[in-house]
Amino acid sequence: MANTRDEATEVPEDGSLRKGAARGSAITLVGQITRILIQLLSVILLARLIPPADFGLYAMVLAVSGVAQIFLDLGFSMAALRSRDLTKQQHSNLFWINTSAGFLLFIIIFSLAIPLATFYGDDRLIRVTQWISIVYLLGGITAQFRVHLNRHLRFGALSLADVLAPLVALVVAVIMAMKGYGVQALVVQTILNYLVMLVLVVVMARWVPSFPRKTPGMKPLLTFGMGLGATRFLSYLTQNIDSIIIGRVMGPVQLGFYDRAFRLAVAPVVQISFPFTRVAIPFLVRVMDDGKKYVAALREAQMVGIYGTASFLLVFGGMATPIVTLIFGPDWVEAGLLMTILCIGAIFRTLQQVATWVFMSKGLSGALLKLNLVMQPVIVLLIIGGARWGTVGVAWAGTLGYFLFWLVSIAWASYATNLNLWSLVTNPLEIIGKFSLPAGLITFAISSNSSLSLLTQFLASIGGALIWFVFIYCISKKIKKDIRRLVGIGMLVLKRR
Repeated sequence: MANTRDEATEVPEDGSLRKGAARGSAITLVGQITRILIQLLSVILLARLIPPADFGLYAMVLAVSGVAQIFLDLGFSMAALRSRDLTKQQHSNLFWINTSAGFLLFIIIFSLAIPLATFYGDDRLIRVTQWISIVYLLGGITAQFRVHLNRHLRFGALSLADVLAPLVALVVAVIMAMKGYGVQALVVQTILNYLVMLVLVVVMARWVPSFPRKTPGMKPLLTFGMGLGATRFLSYLTQNIDSIIIGRVMGPVQLGFYDRAFRLAVAPVVQISFPFTRVAIPFLVRVMDDGKKYVAALREAQMVGIYGTASFLLVFGGMATPIVTLIFGPDWVEAGLLMTILCIGAIFRTLQQVATWVFMSKGLSGALLKLNLVMQPVIVLLIIGGARWGTVGVAWAGTLGYFLFWLVSIAWASYATNLNLWSLVTNPLEIIGKFSLPAGLITFAISSNSSLSLLTQFLASIGGALIWFVFIYCISKKIKKDIRRLVGIGMLVLKRR
């Protein structure tokens, strides 16, 4: 049966492509900044109330059980998102596939509680794992409701859900932590986050899936989704092999330090990249047949990320030790150096994400899988080797691995699409070298001056970075041109249609 406009859930046309992308990006940016602030507040408050060992126990469970998140979605959300003409029945079928996967994973993770506790040698992990298994059922039901909102460009609704869910969960977790519940507070926080998210997206989507039935067009969706799911599986293993190794070899306390540093440096970047992917893919799909417009759109999106994300990460990482000591207390000072290193690695994770957009928007999930089959084992081997030097060695090894991954990803994408994408390497390196890196070095030098108080180090570091940003803007034509272009994009967002 042919697809008709009446039964298709197409992405609605929304004026000019550039304006639509800019507006979607702006709404998403505001929502994700708010969400990240809530996450940072969560890290700060709970670190004051819960000891590092409890965070380590919780991270042990998530490092292993979290791989189920990949099988929960299997790439079907992105398959639905990039489809130009997704029928209502296809959408409903994907909902039932995701829900079934969620129920199956709930059973599997619950059953693995005892083996996981045996692996780490800590029986306390049994109850933690069993409770955490609930989130996979909730997540399976949620997935396609989020896709429905996304396809109709309801970024405001998605951002509202992304903010309210973690906020409610944080309030409850803080109350529990104040009453001495420790790791139980972290578990309840996770479950509530998923539960509130589910309720919100169901109410706002106003979409009722039909019962599953055979319909044409499912095979391409499943093929793309499975390929992307396999890629994400490999990526997840790589991203969490550090926590698994540290937890198994070095214990919960060291993992607690590493996990908090990761939550401050890397997790916000990872979280903000997925929502921007939701915005970027539909618009890249629309211009993918015009090579010049396509590459220009990629460069513009990357430029926004470099000036925002890379500059923040290098400044933030440069003054990591005083930040950690100020907000967590002196007991967490060991996480400072780890956060500095992880901030550097997070930059390359962000840059690599743009290459992933190329594969996704072009429907090249097979090529993306091959890339990951080659590069993810390289990163894993580097991290395993780095473990000889403790948590610092693990952090540096991961940073090197993601730097190599970024370079190879651009080369692979250029070959797969027959497009010249090397400007996606040269342009960010120039911006980072001129704009971001010097600011990071200034903050690191100031924050390393032990004769200054922690508060003075913090304030002087920010002041030094701001002075550098103004200075380089005044003397560099490229930086001035880029900043003015970014301001133009911002004005486009604010301008009424």
